[in-house]
Amino acid sequence: MPFMRPEECSTDEACSIDVMRHAIKFYADKGEPFDYIIMIEPTSPMRLVKDIDDPLERLHNNEGAKSTVSVVGVKTAHPEYVMTVNDDNFIGFYIEKEKYMPKRRQDTSTVYFPEGTVYISEIPTLLEEGTYYHKRCLAYIIEPERSLEIDDEYDMIMIEALMKHMEEYND
Repeated sequence: MPFMRPEECSTDEACSIDVMRHAIKFYADKGEPFDYIIMIEPTSPMRLVKDIDDPLERLHNNEGAKSTVSVVGVKTAHPEYVMTVNDDNFIGFYIEKEKYMPKRRQDTSTVYFPEGTVYISEIPTLLEEGTYYHKRCLAYIIEPERSLEIDDEYDMIMIEALMKHMEEYND
């Protein structure tokens, strides 16, 4: 590890952008500036090497783009189906409508969810925007089986079981 994060970037409340800013400054101060910064989160263990190489190449070859993030298609949690529940336990609809008329999943529009496989940005843009997400951000659409994230113990158990199954299947 070439450096340790400062205390303010090591708390449970620290945000990833502050960590990236610290890394950028560390290398710039050493006289080692870079064109791009790539963030890969350890909570997304199913990524492949191509899930870093491909979006980086697409970003590098697209003059209008300044960043790229991985996204996955939404199926079961599509906004058409999302509801709220008020204090009296009555349901409401996330998308404003009089009544809920379920659509067939095949009849809904394609929407995507940002997930944590890879985030890549030109460094000046990340510093200026303070985010990877902006109008010049390319989507890197990832397959659902590689979009699994570890957010709790249940996720960890499920991903470990899947990885074990994949290992046995590939042997």
